[in-house]
Amino acid sequence: MGDFLNVEQHQYPGHSRLGRHVYEFALESDFDPALVEGGLEFDENFCVPFKHLDPESKYPLVPIIVNGVNPPWPTVRRCHDFGRMIRRAVEAQTEVQRVVVVGTGGLSHWVGLPESGQVNTEFDRDFISRFESGDESRLLSYTAEEIDAAGNGAHEIRTWLVAAGSVQVPFDVLAYEPVPEWLTGTAVAAARI
Repeated sequence: MGDFLNVEQHQYPGHSRLGRHVYEFALESDFDPALVEGGLEFDENFCVPFKHLDPESKYPLVPIIVNGVNPPWPTVRRCHDFGRMIRRAVEAQTEVQRVVVVGTGGLSHWVGLPESGQVNTEFDRDFISRFESGDESRLLSYTAEEIDAAGNGAHEIRTWLVAAGSVQVPFDVLAYEPVPEWLTGTAVAAARI
C-alpha cells in the first residue's frame, strides 16, 4: 500500500471504552457485530482518508468495518439502520462530547476482474444524487444486483449508507472524479449536524 498510494502503515489510537459501548449497544439493538480487541491492520479504505483528516493520528478511532467484499452482504437498509444505531449509542453515552463519522470506500469499481480500471460514472452519479437528496426511500432502494452491476467493489457504498444513517441529514458532495488509474470512482462528501 505504501508504494501504490504513498500511505504508510502506522499505529492509530483507539477509543476502547467508546468502542465497547457501541458494541454492547449494538447487541442490545439486535445487531450482531464482531469485536476485535488488541489491534487491527487497516487497508487503504482507512489509511488514505486518515492520512489527510488526521495526519498526526491525534484522535482515537472506533473503526467499524462493514462487509462490502463478499456475499452475503447486509442490505442497504440494514446498513442505514446500523448507522442509526451508532448515533443512538453515541447519544446514550457521556464520555465523548464530539464524534466524527467517516464512511470510506470507493464507488463503482471492479477488484481482481477483467473489468478492473473501468468506472461506471452513471451509477456513481446516480448514487451521489441519491446520497445528496436526503430522500431515504431513493437511497435505500438499491438491490445487491444493481450495486453489483457497478462492480464487485461498488458494494463498499454500504459504508456510506452507515454514515448517512448515523448523521441523518443530507450530505453535500464536495467532489467526484472517476479515476481509472486508482481503479474506482471517487467522491468526498460532508454533512454537519
